[in-house]
Amino acid sequence: MTKTPILSIIVARTKNHCIGINGDLPFHLRSDLQNFKKLTSGKPIIMGRKTFQSLPKLLPNRTHIVISRDYNFKAASGVNSAVLVFSNLVTATAAARAIASENGLDEVFVIGGGEIYNQAQSLADKIYLTEADCEIGGDTFFEINDESAWETIETTHFAATEHDQFPFDIKIMVRKPINGGKTT
Repeated sequence: MTKTPILSIIVARTKNHCIGINGDLPFHLRSDLQNFKKLTSGKPIIMGRKTFQSLPKLLPNRTHIVISRDYNFKAASGVNSAVLVFSNLVTATAAARAIASENGLDEVFVIGGGEIYNQAQSLADKIYLTEADCEIGGDTFFEINDESAWETIETTHFAATEHDQFPFDIKIMVRKPINGGKTT
């Protein structure tokens, strides 16, 4: 029996939890963008319409799954990338998992924005959380709804460089088993 692909959130934020300002990231961290590309390449990515429209182009080698309440919203597909549109996160996640399973993949990603991240937390199995060592004002924020439900299993620190505007950490967090993994 094939294992259901896990749903992972991948998000970058500041110390004050800002993830966006005017439809863009609040900082530039090239090492984090390279990590994002490495992790998501070849896998389905789920996002809200505004996040999709903020992309400069389709991300290569990924199925883009867009959530929009606008039933008239159409998104063109591109070379090596497909775009599918759904009206809610549950059906989008089911489609992403089906695509991943069909292609022998073990993971699908939620890549934003704020509202989709918030909805995805109750469904997610893992969070890749980048925390930049800065505080920046913005208009979109990401808070972990229940920190006690998550365990950090790995943290990697990156120093500020000419390509990374601020020092930052990438944390990998997994959902803790309910009741410590014991059955009742």
